Amino acid sequence: MEQAVVTAAPAMRAGTVLPYADASFEQGVAGWTKVSGVATIARSTPWGTYALDGSYALTMSSATATASTIRSARFPLPAGSGGLGFRVQFGEIVTAGGWTTTRGIRWYDAADTDLGVTTAAATAVPAPNWWLLSSDQTAPAGATQAAVELTLTATTTSSTIQLDRVALWQALPLITSVPQATSASITVTLRELDIGDLITVYRVTDDGKRTLVRGPNGLLDGSVTVTSDLMVIEDYEAPLLTPVSYRVEFLDPVTGGVQTRTGSQVTVPHPDVNEAWLKDPGAPQRNTKVLVKTAPNWQRAVEQAAYRVAGRRNAVVLSDVRGGLEGELVVWTRTDTERAALHWLLDPGHVLLWQAAPGMGVSDMYVSVGQITEGRVGGPATEPWREWSLPLTEVDMPTTVGVGGSAGRTWRDILTEFASWEAVRDEYATWEDVFLDRRIGG
Repeated sequence: MEQAVVTAAPAMRAGTVLPYADASFEQGVAGWTKVSGVATIARSTPWGTYALDGSYALTMSSATATASTIRSARFPLPAGSGGLGFRVQFGEIVTAGGWTTTRGIRWYDAADTDLGVTTAAATAVPAPNWWLLSSDQTAPAGATQAAVELTLTATTTSSTIQLDRVALWQALPLITSVPQATSASITVTLRELDIGDLITVYRVTDDGKRTLVRGPNGLLDGSVTVTSDLMVIEDYEAPLLTPVSYRVEFLDPVTGGVQTRTGSQVTVPHPDVNEAWLKDPGAPQRNTKVLVKTAPNWQRAVEQAAYRVAGRRNAVVLSDVRGGLEGELVVWTRTDTERAALHWLLDPGHVLLWQAAPGMGVSDMYVSVGQITEGRVGGPATEPWREWSLPLTEVDMPTTVGVGGSAGRTWRDILTEFASWEAVRDEYATWEDVFLDRRIGG
């Protein structure tokens, strides 16, 4: 043996209220009970015979063609769940006979009072193979707890069905895009993803132009495999003051099937047109905003050779393609903090993204910065303003650079705000809520 590890059991879905034992049945049927009917429930046997997750499933068998109801234990819901939509999902495979199912959620208040069950219409369970079935329900006012309740009706005698990967979570939009003013970025949250798919993410402007969005390992260009049902993308290269939306494509590498999602339009705010952003695509924590004194006067170099032929008035000129823009950007920093931030951004010598407000005659541009000059603007020695001359050379967008940090909420921010991890758990319902700073009751 080698590389043996012990890790926390994964959640079936991001935000699910069911713990692993009640969702995957690796140690038995946990808190599941039969409420009515003649069916029996037990953990599948032997090891590895039936499983959508792990090595076991819940086996439900009915000797007669009748209905039976099973129910999970009840679990606490996030604060303020009353009136919100929830989704119940489970995997099933029919191993004998046939079944119909009614998928429901039973609700309880803080005093453990039963508020009733909400269900979808009964449907035939598809066969063969494993299927993921789901149903959306709305929590009644005052609901603080819930249990998954399934009514399964055998359509023939001696019917058997296996259940696995049960989850119950708040049904949030499949894709949300939120602009972040302080970092001039957009946070894109993708939910309920199929693990194993290949993902492509485009940023789309009003003119229909698509640009690939950057992920942790480079551009999300269809070569990246989905490893979790939740993905959060911080897009620091979205243009300023320009409506954009996001188009996401998923490719199933086995079947070749493609699914797409499209989000609503959002805009990155930029209140002061005299300021511009200089950003490091791979290290957004270094991004900084500067006050522009003088925009560049552009030059475009070209490699040429002129040959003067004897007896001919005009020269023969051989020319390569004209190069990109080159010019000098002059900016000011107004405080020692801004000066240190600009040094920190320029230190690694990475390709940068220069972004100015629309209408300034300058498009977003990836640039390489040459030898810089930091000069004083006059006045006393304690004057904090500095004037910077930044020679810029236009370059192509880096494609293999991945986002290696965050300009927004980090673990250091959380440790600064809370005395312990227990305090963090008391304040947030899920890790997604920690990332987005959505506090319980907030």
